[in-house]
Amino acid sequence: MKKLTVFFLALILLLQTAVAVVADDSIKIYLEGNRITSDVEPYIENSRTMVPVRMITEKMGYDVLWNPANRKVTIYSPNRRVVLTIDNEIAYVGDMPVIMDTPALIRNDRTFVPIRFVSENFGYDVDWDDDTRSVLITMPSPTPSPTPSPTVKPTAAPVIKPVSTQSPGKNTEGTLTTEDDITINKIFTERTANQLYLKIQTKTGKIESYQTMKLENPLRYVVDIPDAVLQTDINELKVGSEYISKIRFSQFTVQPNSVRIVVDLNKETKVNFGYDNGFFSISLTDSPSMVKKISASKQADDDEIIISSNTVLSADPFVLYNPYRIVIDFYNTGCTADNLHFQGNYVEKIQFYEHTDKTRVTITAKEDARYTYRADGTSFIVTVTEPKLIPTPIPEEDSVSKTEKLIVLDPGHGGTEPGTLGIVDGEIVVKEKELNLAISNHVLKILQNKGYRVIATRTTDTYVGLTTRADIANSANADLFVSIHNNSFEDSSAKGTLTMYAYDDPKEGMNISGKTIANIMQKELVKGTEGYDRGLLKNPQIVVIRKTQMPAILVECLFMSNPADLEKLLQEERIEKIAEHIAIGIEKIYAKMIAVDQAS
Repeated sequence: MKKLTVFFLALILLLQTAVAVVADDSIKIYLEGNRITSDVEPYIENSRTMVPVRMITEKMGYDVLWNPANRKVTIYSPNRRVVLTIDNEIAYVGDMPVIMDTPALIRNDRTFVPIRFVSENFGYDVDWDDDTRSVLITMPSPTPSPTPSPTVKPTAAPVIKPVSTQSPGKNTEGTLTTEDDITINKIFTERTANQLYLKIQTKTGKIESYQTMKLENPLRYVVDIPDAVLQTDINELKVGSEYISKIRFSQFTVQPNSVRIVVDLNKETKVNFGYDNGFFSISLTDSPSMVKKISASKQADDDEIIISSNTVLSADPFVLYNPYRIVIDFYNTGCTADNLHFQGNYVEKIQFYEHTDKTRVTITAKEDARYTYRADGTSFIVTVTEPKLIPTPIPEEDSVSKTEKLIVLDPGHGGTEPGTLGIVDGEIVVKEKELNLAISNHVLKILQNKGYRVIATRTTDTYVGLTTRADIANSANADLFVSIHNNSFEDSSAKGTLTMYAYDDPKEGMNISGKTIANIMQKELVKGTEGYDRGLLKNPQIVVIRKTQMPAILVECLFMSNPADLEKLLQEERIEKIAEHIAIGIEKIYAKMIAVDQAS
């Protein structure tokens, strides 16, 4: 009997060990050190780890579209799109076809995708731990750019080289790899009295080949660099000059990789290429901007400030608070103007500061003074008028104070940044910046008429930088930030309404999170758009909702690339209805914030 008992105990121990071995044999997925699981287990197919598509994309904060008609699954973020077709080895990263060794497929009525392919195409590093059978997914830390060496004017003669026909090394995962490619890690400008130099710094490799194009309407000069990967913190340089408006650059294609640089021109200029002290240099004939004089006059109903230059100025106006200041940044512009002492009807003082990359003119004015501006040849004219009076609301019994908190509205894009385009029959019928502004101005009016304290990052068709938008809200000590946008996607079947947020938990010093207020807004926004409810999307990459210190959300009202959604947006009644429900959403968020404050 004793031997039989020992046998059974040994058998139980053996079975427990076997179960443990089977459990350890499962594939584990870790995203930024946190294990993620699904009701359907990952598995290995052709040496590739396959996972349910939503298992990984939802944790990364990306959206997924499934089109049963053509069996396509599309994963996208604001700056990247990957399209996979079931049982098809050809995928698309952006507009570039990529051959995969393991296609997406359907198993047990679930869509499975190769986790390495998806993760790396959205910028993550992927490692495999064979001992624990674990997939480790991490976002790499940015590498600081080295300080460039002093440069001298290049002497190389202009040369135009063809695009290299050599194909990059095969990468069956279709990822943005730097193994055989040039890595561009910094792009900056330098100038002399009559030349602007665009310097391109590479961390690996040397730029040997490039292709150029001159395009019209608008006038711009395009430089494509093949076999190149872009790793810069910015994608645009503003230039104040007679010839050049701004310089843009981006990762133009993936597999094969290429970088595109676009120089937006005010008028024709001579362009040269060459190497200068280790930097690939594009030299353009240029007359640098210089603020020569700042004058001001007190009119009957307003104050007028005239900023005179030798060229057409590239301006970025915005407002800061505490104290109230109208700020205009003139990029790549020097200043030789004399000091100005002026006090007008609404202007208290005018100051200017010359920085290394710009001249900043600051107009300190009465709180909430309105301003307009216009360019007249080489003069930039700012008119400051009285603050817009807000009607005093009739107090409502048991109502919360509507002046306790400050709301900031942020209509996306503007000025030189049109956003996405609404196209009907091949013709541009509306620009996103126009729709965003129209909706925002309606919301502004509704809330102000109800007595709320509310400001906007722009109320006219002006360019405001992303970081500047956050600075405006932060300097005003705002309590709520709502950015208003409309969406677009290459697949015109994509439609509907969504709200983005950056953080699940409250920001430092706050009592309510972006996710909480996004939930409130999404429910109201869908009532206004009457569009397909796409729910919430967590996206900490969005600058304006990441860098603002208060709870912040970004609404994507409808898809301008979808014919039915666009038709709605072209109706004034719909714009007003969307604005009304955004305002209702803000009022509900406001009440929630007050309640949370009182409970804490």
